[in-house]
Amino acid sequence: MIYAIWLINRSGTPILSRTYKGFNVDPVLFSGLITAILGFAREISGQEISEISMGNFKLLVHTYIESPILVLAVSSEEDKTKYIDFVEDIRRRIIRRYGLFEEPNINAIPVIIRDLDSIVSQYGFVIAGEEAVTDILLDENAQKLLLHLILNKGLRILPKIELTGDLIISYPELKSIVPINPSELKFLLETLTKNGYLIRETYASILQCPLCKTSHVITVATCPHCGSSSIVKKIFIEHFRCGYIGPKTLFTSSKAEKLVCPSCKRELEVADFREFESFYCEHCNSIVNEPAYKIFCLKCNKYFNLNETNIFTISSYSLNEKAREFIEKKILKQLIRPVPKQKISKFHERFMHFKKLSELRSRVKPFKKTSKKKILL
Repeated sequence: MIYAIWLINRSGTPILSRTYKGFNVDPVLFSGLITAILGFAREISGQEISEISMGNFKLLVHTYIESPILVLAVSSEEDKTKYIDFVEDIRRRIIRRYGLFEEPNINAIPVIIRDLDSIVSQYGFVIAGEEAVTDILLDENAQKLLLHLILNKGLRILPKIELTGDLIISYPELKSIVPINPSELKFLLETLTKNGYLIRETYASILQCPLCKTSHVITVATCPHCGSSSIVKKIFIEHFRCGYIGPKTLFTSSKAEKLVCPSCKRELEVADFREFESFYCEHCNSIVNEPAYKIFCLKCNKYFNLNETNIFTISSYSLNEKAREFIEKKILKQLIRPVPKQKISKFHERFMHFKKLSELRSRVKPFKKTSKKKILL
């Protein structure tokens, strides 16, 4: 259960305060108290405080370099690890998006509060003094996305991978369906997956540098003997008579059609040798059957072993068919809204009017034309 959310700058001034029903605290006094406690703890122990217990609730404190202090007031029995992703989303979608490193313009506060409450809603957290936050299926973008999957049975939402500066993952299939930015779309897909409405599958696994966490890496073939990256592919010849093996370029001949072994100086006959392709280290002049592969980061300019790199997983999504019936009922209930009474009454009046007309027409006997007969005088 969440009681309140605060953003405080390092000097102790409140940047943003969102307190929920039944939890009224002066943001100025609170901000000063928190920064004083953090400063005191840092001076005494040299460490930052991450949690403060206060009776029925506790304060989860998150401090970042060159970022405001983020404080959550939550129920004392809750595990703080459940708020890790939530905090990261606040940093990304609130602090960075709106540049909340100082007090925002007063006109922007309602929009920021709305987006903050939206994040709380999407995580399904219970707000103090209120009922559980709205179901994700009530979200308009979620309804559009799920309806698209319901109407296109068996559709799999595939990602598009781009590496232009940063790694960008987008889902072109949903661009016109859900017109929101890639990070918000990814959050929506993950939220629907956590709630069991979508199924996530691994589409690709991309290597990342363990230092800078970027995907600006390449695979480099190296020599297993000397470690050099001067590896090339060459055509080799093995001379069966003397056992010499070397690059084909060394088997020179005075006659254009004949090859001569550089070791025993004999001309090679068809049955005397074989040609094969293999890797060759130009540094130590070794034939390499299987190179050793290393990962090189173009940004850090460093080599890493394959097992030292990070793996970034890119996912595809599809509808959970087990939840199809439940989703259809839930979404249709939201889409089909009751007709207002005024419209019903007008419709009823017109219906009754046409009903009376039809009754009158049924009572009046149709006029039959009499046939005209000619009379002869």
